[in-house]
Formats: sequence, C-alpha cells, structure tokens
Amino acid sequence: MSEWTYKTLGSICDVKTGNKDVNQGSEDGKYPFFTCAQKIYKIADYVFDGEAILIAGNGFFNVKYYDGKFDAYQRTYVLMSFSEHAKYVYHYIQHKLDDITSDNRGSTIRYIRKGDLTNYKIPLPPTIDEQLRIVGRLEYLLGKLSIAYGRLDKIPTLLKRFRQSVLSAVCDGRLTADWRMRKDLGEWENKPLKELCSRFQYGTSQKSDKSGFVPVLRMGNIQNGKIDWSDLVYTSDKGDIEKFALINGDVLFNRTNSAEHVGKTAIFEGDASAIFAGYLIKIHNDKTRLNSWYLNHVLNSLKAKEYCNAVKSDGVNQSNVNAQKLAAFVIPLPPLAEQEEIVHRVDKLFAIADSIEERYNAVCLQLKKAERAAYAKAFRGEL
Repeated sequence: MSEWTYKTLGSICDVKTGNKDVNQGSEDGKYPFFTCAQKIYKIADYVFDGEAILIAGNGFFNVKYYDGKFDAYQRTYVLMSFSEHAKYVYHYIQHKLDDITSDNRGSTIRYIRKGDLTNYKIPLPPTIDEQLRIVGRLEYLLGKLSIAYGRLDKIPTLLKRFRQSVLSAVCDGRLTADWRMRKDLGEWENKPLKELCSRFQYGTSQKSDKSGFVPVLRMGNIQNGKIDWSDLVYTSDKGDIEKFALINGDVLFNRTNSAEHVGKTAIFEGDASAIFAGYLIKIHNDKTRLNSWYLNHVLNSLKAKEYCNAVKSDGVNQSNVNAQKLAAFVIPLPPLAEQEEIVHRVDKLFAIADSIEERYNAVCLQLKKAERAAYAKAFRGEL
C-alpha cells in the first residue's frame, strides 16, 4: 500500500445530478432511467452518454454502474468522466456505501449532499493496469458468490410453498386423515367464527412511546404466525394495560395493512406482558370448542387469504377487513382432540422447515462475510 494514494471522488470524476421528475419515466421508453429506487425504469430520451456510476441521493441508498445512453432523476447523483478506472471506483463505492452515506440527513426521508461524495477519499493503486487487475480478480470472486446466492435464492420460496401446503392440508383434512380413521371421533363441521367466539376486540388507539411499562404490539410485530419482538413501542397507560392485556393463547388478526399483508395472524405465547394496537383484532375464541393454535394456522392459510382478498375494502395504499367480516369467515371445525393433533403435526413439520431456514440463513451470512472479505482484500492490495 506504500505506493497507493488517496484522492477525493471530486478530483477524479464529475459529480452531477439528473434533472427529471420520477413521473417523467415511460414504460415503453428506450433508455434506462435511474431514480433512487433499486429498480431501473425507462424513459423516452437520454441526457447522459458514457460510463457512469449512479448513486441514490435519498431513501434507501444504492449504487449502480452503467455504460451507455441514459437519464436520471433529480436526486440521483451521476458520476462520469473518470480519470481512474470507473469499475474500480464503482466497486469501492459499493464496498463503502454505508460509510459514504453514514452522515445522512432528514427525519423522514434520508438524503446525502453532493459534498458527501465529492469530498470522500478513496485509495488508488499507482496504475490503471493495477486497478484493472484488481477489478478482474474481484469480479471473478463476486461471480462465484453470485452463483451460490442464485442457488440459495430458491429456498425461501420452497419453504413458503411447503408451509402453505401444510396449512392447506390442515384445512381440507388431509393432514390427519389417517389419525381420524383410527379415532372415529365424528365428522367435521363448517362454522362461521362468530359462532365460536364471544368477542372481536379492536386494540388501543392511544399513541405509543419509545419507552414505557408495557410493549404495544403492532402489525409489524406479526410475522409468519408468530410475534416478532423487535421494533417495539410502549405504553404506561394503566387503563390501556388493563383493557388490552394479552395472555398466552390470544390470537391477533391484522385488520388493516397493504393488500398483500392484510389478514396476517399471530398467536401470543409466553409470559411477557404486552397489549395490542388498533390495527389488530384480538379474537376471543371459545377454547372449549376452538383451539387457539389451530385457529392461528387456519387464519394463516391460503383459504383465509382468499377470503380476505374477497371481502377486504381498499383505500389509499391500505386494505381493511373489519371485525364483522372476520366474524363471518367460515372455518373447518374438527373435534377438539383432532384440532390438538393437527397442531402437534404442524409443529413437527414447521420445525423441520425452521431448521432448514436457520441453515439457509447461516450459509447466507457466511457468503456475506466472504463478500466483505473479498472487498477488503481487494482494497488493501491483497488480491
């Protein structure tokens, strides 16, 4: 590294921005249109032509490389006219993007200023040939990692399909068909939830705080049929804590969300204290007739999703399934003993899926570490 030098981005390239509004894009456009989104859009005409690095100036920061004719949004930074190897600069920015954007501003939408880029220093090998060699070696390694990522990408979809197929087998009786024949407990019924529940309770409408006595569970805390205890808000309101307290086995239904996520459901388990927010409905089911864990599985099935899609009311960016519509949902009702057997079998099958998912996440983490190591070695001159 003794022969390497540090130069600012502003000294080795021109840093400009586009001048277009987002709505000037065109689906049938001929040229790439770079905005602050990860997706690349199209536009009818071009302003820029050549080798460029595109950096999102606000929102979720990202960086792209492009060589050719294109245009850009007014908050997208366009780096061109490089005195150093452009691909080398691109990879370094990719490697250090979090550091470059760490001084971001804005309380709602994060943004960076032009000076954050022009004043940022990057390490440069003494020759363009050396930069080219590093890029070649780095892209070879990143290509290998990309192949591995591509093979792994199928796993989340396969696991999602597997879990849904299990829940479909729950709803149509296939999951416990063999058990049911041996036990001869009686026929299944189909009942609307209102006949199996005493109440459908909306959560608190009070504003939550960053700290307090008790967590307030919101729609973001319902994930994959379980409670996600991250990103919590709190309350100290004693009235709300008493009125909306959750106990083990309570089922929470997300009544308002995007069209894709409305209706997602989770079961509250454990001894931790918590209450629930207004976009959730607590289902007071008759536990002598309807097992809470069985109900949670049915409400997370495709059968329930299709029902929610059919009855939801749509607003601006949000859909709603109110308590009356939820109460009218007709669920398959096996005898209670079979409900318990269903829950037992689902737990065993989901445990297998969870184990595979844990291994998948561990491998992804190792690949991410390998990617960071490759970048670090490249820019220390060790590749």
